[in-house]
Amino acid sequence: MANLKNHRITIRVDDELNSKLNDLATKADITISELIRNYAINQKQEIVNKKDIMQWLYHLNKIGNNINQIAHRLNSDNIANKISDISYKNTFGKLISIENQLNNLTTLLNCSRK
Repeated sequence: MANLKNHRITIRVDDELNSKLNDLATKADITISELIRNYAINQKQEIVNKKDIMQWLYHLNKIGNNINQIAHRLNSDNIANKISDISYKNTFGKLISIENQLNNLTTLLNCSRK
């Protein structure tokens, strides 16, 4: 079921608070309503710019693609006996470690995006 927002709450603020709320919402790339709802639920508002997160996710995905290309080449070179088994295992282990760290970053950024 969709999360319908069918109740309205109206508050009055002075110019200074209005300006602060506008600035915070703009920095976070969200509406003032989202800002206030987030604060009411979380008791704090972290300023996270959704555009920046999307850009980070884009670059992390590109890095992941590069890692896959390296792994493919590594496997091909291993099959063709162009590298030693030790070099293959060491390098492959490092690629897996890097991939795991990228996956952790991606998960964190996806959580921040919501």
